[in-house]
Amino acid sequence: MTNYAYGQTSKRATGEEKRLNATLKALASPVRRRLVAIVFDAPQSTQTASELAERLETADRTLQVGSLESLLVDLHHRHLPMLSDAGLIAYDSETKRATAAIETSTLEEGTLDAFEVEFTNGFEFPDRSAEETDALFKALADPRRRCILETLSDRSHAVTVESIAIELTSQSDAGTDRSIAPGDWRHVVGAITHADLPLLEDAGLIEYDPDANRVRSRLGSDRDSETAAIVELSASC
Repeated sequence: MTNYAYGQTSKRATGEEKRLNATLKALASPVRRRLVAIVFDAPQSTQTASELAERLETADRTLQVGSLESLLVDLHHRHLPMLSDAGLIAYDSETKRATAAIETSTLEEGTLDAFEVEFTNGFEFPDRSAEETDALFKALADPRRRCILETLSDRSHAVTVESIAIELTSQSDAGTDRSIAPGDWRHVVGAITHADLPLLEDAGLIEYDPDANRVRSRLGSDRDSETAAIVELSASC
């Protein structure tokens, strides 16, 4: 887990947290999201890296994947290994063959209908650019930022950064499995102010006023269904 904190403010992530972090980070790329959709379109079939590169090159010109040769190198050395580490795709670097690593029916049962449709269609949401989707997955790919969203989820009003830090540290003191170690909440304030809150705001998940030192959740009726689905997935995995 990336430690953005100053001092001892983060504890070791659990195995489930590490897997969820890796999954969300892996999906913070339109190329990798499309790869997952292609592989899961025929989950029982094995496809070579070359076949996947050809499908990516011809299926969507908006991906800006470059030449077929450079794309193949990126798939073999970066994209497919990252998806494999996240447990989404099984990739054999010797044979350069990939297949689905999880049961798609199991995944679909654990997600919202809106997310299921977009997942099988390549994660390309009609009302959001690829960059916005990248930012969303990146923001959620850290357990502390997911804790911040959970802390804000039941509040209809803006709260101070200090109150968020106090609640995060008190959760750890209570013996929860959050990735926030017990300690001085003032250390957590510095970490979330400089690292977490800007990323969450860039992803459109919160409203953050650094001058007033207040934060408000943007999750609600004004947020589109796909964002809500991804946030729920990150909280339930």
